[in-house]
Amino acid sequence: MSVAQRYHELTKYAPETIAAHPGLDWDAKPSLFKRYHADDAVDLGPALLLEKDPVTGLPIVPPELVDGKVDLGALSTILLHTYGVTAVMEDGDEEHYFRAAPSAGALYPNEIFVAVRDIEGVEDGLHHYQILDHQLVPVCTGEYWADLQSQLFGHPSVSRARVVFVLAAIF
Repeated sequence: MSVAQRYHELTKYAPETIAAHPGLDWDAKPSLFKRYHADDAVDLGPALLLEKDPVTGLPIVPPELVDGKVDLGALSTILLHTYGVTAVMEDGDEEHYFRAAPSAGALYPNEIFVAVRDIEGVEDGLHHYQILDHQLVPVCTGEYWADLQSQLFGHPSVSRARVVFVLAAIF
């Protein structure tokens, strides 16, 4: 057995062991979604490039595309299909959220931050992708692109980009 297989066997989830884990309090579950609060969050739902919102089922009138450029519609659709909520199932009093990027144990350690500039409808700055609401919530705004490029090792593609996705994980 390889080291990877042995690690997998020793650390995988098993219903008979996880339910009996002494450190888990099943009545005090943490929130499945990290939330930032801001009055100026950008609702991405109306900009989706789909005929219907996959969660609400409501029709969407797609915006006009700007050839060769990322616009709000493209950004909204990329975020939905990479990390968004794609369906909700009701089970009694609970709702179960299906996501584009599944996670073992529904722990979802990843977060997406989006650095944006020159996208109509979104203030230039760094935004948190608020998954449940399909919104961009500003974390910091203003002129910061030179600092971002510096932190990304001065890569020349950053100077030409209008959107940079920053992935963070909490383990």
